[in-house]
Amino acid sequence: MLDLEELRRRRQHARLSDDPAEVAATVQSLINSGKISSTGIEQWDLYEQGMVAALIVADDSLALECLTRLSDKFPESARVHALKGMHLEATKDADAALAFYNKVLAVEPTNVPVIKRRITLFKSTGKVGDAIQALCTYVDVFYTDADAWAELAELYASVNAHERANFCYGEAVLLAPHESMTHLLYADSFYTLAIQHPGSNHMEHALREYLRAIELRDNSLRAFCGVKVCCSALMGDLKETTAVELKKLDLLATKQLAQLTSKGLAGAQEVEFAKSLLGQAQLVK
Repeated sequence: MLDLEELRRRRQHARLSDDPAEVAATVQSLINSGKISSTGIEQWDLYEQGMVAALIVADDSLALECLTRLSDKFPESARVHALKGMHLEATKDADAALAFYNKVLAVEPTNVPVIKRRITLFKSTGKVGDAIQALCTYVDVFYTDADAWAELAELYASVNAHERANFCYGEAVLLAPHESMTHLLYADSFYTLAIQHPGSNHMEHALREYLRAIELRDNSLRAFCGVKVCCSALMGDLKETTAVELKKLDLLATKQLAQLTSKGLAGAQEVEFAKSLLGQAQLVK
């Protein structure tokens, strides 16, 4: 269990603990000893983190105690409303939580924490269509939320609506142009469309986005894999001068893949795919 000073030190680095059981035990100890009130305004963050941790470890008593303290202090807080919904999700059922979220949003339609919890609830219960509809409504109002656009894109892709997914990734890239992962997902989306629509210019767009992802993160194994597969697909379809440039790019990607796979900087699945591409390159030589 963490002591109070260690807890504060970790909170300064935006991390209480990686272990929810440890978080729950620490907060419970602080409550029992009365020390939690000595933390001043920090206590409310501790109650919130303690409640979430308690829900994870199924400590309903601690979760309810933390929620009660927060509700008494901040009865109209948007965050507390979201926490109440989370408590219902964990201790009651999805229908009860959804009814609560709908009731809150009928009065506070722009309550962002509740909107996002409601979307998460739809996703966790397999209601992808409802999640998509809710996210569409959300981004209409909160257009600048790049994460929401990326989440909407992922949902569209999950139901094979790849053109809509591509559009959403495009919006996310516009809003977060320096996020390597967003460019990578955008590239994957273009690649999927290229496979579905041979002869289109989607493969060129995919290559461009993979290269942009590499500009932002030059050790991205997945992005270099994307460059290589795009180059292979494009070399036979373009004029000779462009094919020469693609060949150079393909060779560079091959060298980088060889280096990155030896360093173990990616997941096992990505490494295996990269190795298969390297094996194909050896066969071509």
